[in-house]
Amino acid sequence: MPLLSTMKRLWIFALVLGVGCAFLPSKAHAQDSVGLIGRGVSKIVGAAFQVPGQVLAQSFQGFPFGIMTGAMSGAFQAVNGVVGGTVDVARGAAPYAKYMVFFI
Repeated sequence: MPLLSTMKRLWIFALVLGVGCAFLPSKAHAQDSVGLIGRGVSKIVGAAFQVPGQVLAQSFQGFPFGIMTGAMSGAFQAVNGVVGGTVDVARGAAPYAKYMVFFI
């Protein structure tokens, strides 16, 4: 006489499989992570072009003060882009941090 009947084993297997599948990450979540990483990298790379772009744009408004205003606003936007990009990359990479134990 078996400990559990075949039907009970099947129900227990289905229950364990169903609960296990409920905690799997969805495809949309993976796409969001990749999107955040891509957006963060583009912000970081784009930050290098903020200072020259703002200096050029502000220099047409007023020659001596436009250059200083453009340099200051460009530096502020560059720091903002680097910090924001770093946060986006960190948010996008956070779900994959648990796999780093395999690379250490």
